[in-house]
Amino acid sequence: ALWELLNDEPWENNADRDEIALPFVDAAPTIDAEIVVRCKDCKYLVNATVNSNGFLICNVNDMEIAPYDFCSYGECREEKE
Repeated sequence: ALWELLNDEPWENNADRDEIALPFVDAAPTIDAEIVVRCKDCKYLVNATVNSNGFLICNVNDMEIAPYDFCSYGECREEKE
Protein backbone atom coordinates (compact mmCIF):
# COMPACT_ATOMS: atom_id res chain seq x y z
CA ALA A 1 0.00 0.00 0.00
CA LEU A 2 2.88 2.35 0.75
CA TRP A 3 4.40 1.86 -2.69
CA GLU A 4 1.02 2.59 -4.32
CA LEU A 5 0.82 5.88 -2.43
CA LEU A 6 4.36 6.80 -3.45
CA ASN A 7 3.86 5.82 -7.09
CA ASP A 8 0.80 8.08 -7.34
CA GLU A 9 2.78 11.16 -6.35
CA PRO A 10 4.17 13.52 -9.03
CA TRP A 11 7.96 13.40 -8.60
CA GLU A 12 9.91 16.33 -10.01
CA ASN A 13 13.29 15.35 -8.57
CA ASN A 14 14.82 13.23 -5.84
CA ALA A 15 14.64 15.98 -3.22
CA ASP A 16 10.93 16.44 -3.96
CA ARG A 17 10.44 12.69 -3.72
CA ASP A 18 12.19 12.58 -0.36
CA GLU A 19 10.11 15.44 1.02
CA ILE A 20 6.91 13.74 -0.07
CA ALA A 21 7.91 10.12 0.54
CA LEU A 22 9.43 10.40 4.00
CA PRO A 23 6.20 11.49 5.71
CA PHE A 24 4.43 8.49 4.12
CA VAL A 25 7.15 6.16 5.36
CA ASP A 26 7.07 7.69 8.85
CA ALA A 27 3.28 7.33 9.00
CA ALA A 28 3.25 3.73 7.72
CA PRO A 29 2.02 1.15 10.22
CA THR A 30 4.57 -1.20 11.73
CA ILE A 31 4.25 -4.70 13.10
CA ASP A 32 4.57 -5.73 16.71
CA ALA A 33 7.39 -8.24 16.23
CA GLU A 34 8.30 -10.99 18.66
CA ILE A 35 11.81 -12.27 19.30
CA VAL A 36 12.29 -15.69 17.72
CA VAL A 37 14.26 -18.41 19.50
CA ARG A 38 15.91 -20.74 17.00
CA CYS A 39 16.15 -24.45 17.85
CA LYS A 40 19.93 -24.20 18.06
CA ASP A 41 19.56 -21.69 20.94
CA CYS A 42 16.55 -23.29 22.65
CA LYS A 43 16.77 -24.77 26.13
CA TYR A 44 14.68 -27.75 24.97
CA LEU A 45 17.26 -28.84 22.38
CA VAL A 46 19.07 -30.94 25.00
CA ASN A 47 15.95 -33.13 25.32
CA ALA A 48 15.55 -33.68 21.58
CA THR A 49 15.76 -37.24 20.29
CA VAL A 50 16.57 -38.84 16.95
CA ASN A 51 13.80 -40.84 15.28
CA SER A 52 14.21 -44.04 13.25
CA ASN A 53 14.70 -41.99 10.06
CA GLY A 54 17.59 -40.06 11.60
CA PHE A 55 15.68 -36.79 12.09
CA LEU A 56 16.03 -34.73 15.25
CA ILE A 57 12.68 -34.58 17.09
CA CYS A 58 11.82 -31.91 19.65
CA ASN A 59 10.26 -33.40 22.78
CA VAL A 60 8.16 -30.27 23.37
CA ASN A 61 6.26 -30.17 20.07
CA ASP A 62 7.06 -33.64 18.61
CA MET A 63 8.19 -32.07 15.32
CA GLU A 64 11.31 -32.63 13.24
CA ILE A 65 13.71 -29.77 13.85
CA ALA A 66 16.80 -28.25 12.29
CA PRO A 67 19.14 -25.67 13.86
CA TYR A 68 17.47 -22.61 12.29
CA ASP A 69 13.87 -23.78 12.81
CA PHE A 70 11.74 -22.19 15.51
CA CYS A 71 8.34 -22.66 17.17
CA SER A 72 6.09 -20.93 19.67
CA TYR A 73 7.49 -23.04 22.54
CA GLY A 74 11.10 -21.90 22.10
CA GLU A 75 12.90 -20.43 25.11
CA CYS A 76 16.49 -19.25 25.21
CA ARG A 77 18.76 -21.45 27.21
CA GLU A 78 20.88 -19.74 29.84
CA GLU A 79 24.55 -19.75 28.97
CA LYS A 80 26.90 -21.10 31.63
CA GLU A 81 29.58 -18.60 32.55
